[in-house]
Amino acid sequence: MARSSSEILIRGDLRPCIVINRKALFHKWSDKSKIVEPSLMIGGHNGGVLKYTVGIIEYEDGVVTECYPYEIKFVDGKVKEYCFEN
Repeated sequence: MARSSSEILIRGDLRPCIVINRKALFHKWSDKSKIVEPSLMIGGHNGGVLKYTVGIIEYEDGVVTECYPYEIKFVDGKVKEYCFEN
């Protein structure tokens, strides 16, 4: 079926990766945040918001979960497509 010129195609490329010694597919990065309550101790911190990034991944058995960026090792060799000059 032909696409009309007003149709938008959104494509998310999945990347193969290893997460904690398990094969997985990387879907995307996501930002999360948690509210940190003020400390009850005298002179303690005022509280605030803790923001961090996680990766959304899918294991071979279909389970979708999140993990920290440092737990992901991409195995598709995509970095070789880029030229790094000295």
